[in-house]
Amino acid sequence: MSGSASPVDDVSVDGPIAVRWVPAGVDAELVDESAVHVELAGKKVCLARSNGAVHALLDECSHGQVALSEGDVDGGYVECWLHGSRFDLTTGVPTGPPATVPVPTFPVRVTGTGVIEVAVPIHLQDLRSDAVNKMSLTALAREHAERARGLSSGRSSHTVYGGHEHTLRQTLLALAAGQSLSEHKNPGEATLQVLSGRVRMTAGDTSWDGSAGDLLIIPDALHDLQAVTDAVVLLTVAKLA
Repeated sequence: MSGSASPVDDVSVDGPIAVRWVPAGVDAELVDESAVHVELAGKKVCLARSNGAVHALLDECSHGQVALSEGDVDGGYVECWLHGSRFDLTTGVPTGPPATVPVPTFPVRVTGTGVIEVAVPIHLQDLRSDAVNKMSLTALAREHAERARGLSSGRSSHTVYGGHEHTLRQTLLALAAGQSLSEHKNPGEATLQVLSGRVRMTAGDTSWDGSAGDLLIIPDALHDLQAVTDAVVLLTVAKLA
C-alpha cells in the first residue's frame, strides 16, 4: 500500500483551512493496528488504522525525526521506534517525554468506493507567488478549544505552518483547564502567544502567567506549561541547526 499519489482537483475548506483531498490508498487493504507510509502532494504521511478508525499524520517523529509509520500502533496511539515517544493518532499530541511537540494531523475520509482520501493543507508554497494565504486563528482556536474539552487527553493541536522541510514551525495548541505539557527542553528559539484563556509557564523556581494577547519568550531551559483555564496558544519555533 506504500507509494505516492498525485494531487486531485477536489479542493474544499475544512474549517478555516483550505485543503486538497488526495487519494491515499484502499480502505480494505489497511490492516487494523498498523501503519504505512504514503507520499501525498509532496508530503510524507503516516496512514494508520487503530480501533477500526483511519488516521493520517505527518510521518516524522517531532523528537527523533524518524518515520512514525515504522513504529507500533495500538489503542489509538503510535509509538516511535527510536526513543519510544507515543503520539495520539487523533490529535498528534505526545503523551509524554521525550517528545514534547505535537505531530501535524490531517483529516481523513473514505469514499463510497472504498478509497481513503487525506486532506492536505494548501500552504503558501503551494500557491502563486503573488498570493496570500489567510486563515482565521480565532476560528481555528475556537474549533480546537471545543475539541480539547471533548477529548480525554484534554488537548488538541494543529500545525498552522511548517513541517520537517521548514525551519519555522507554528503550532496551535488547545488545553483544557488543568491540563499541562510536562517539563521539557526548548526545541529551538521559541515564543508562545496566548490566543485565549490563561496559562502559566514554569522554569525552575520562576513562573510567568499569560492571558489572551500576551506573548511569552520561551526560556532556553527546562520548562512546563499549564492551562489555568481553558486556553489556546500559538507556539512558534525556529528549529536550531
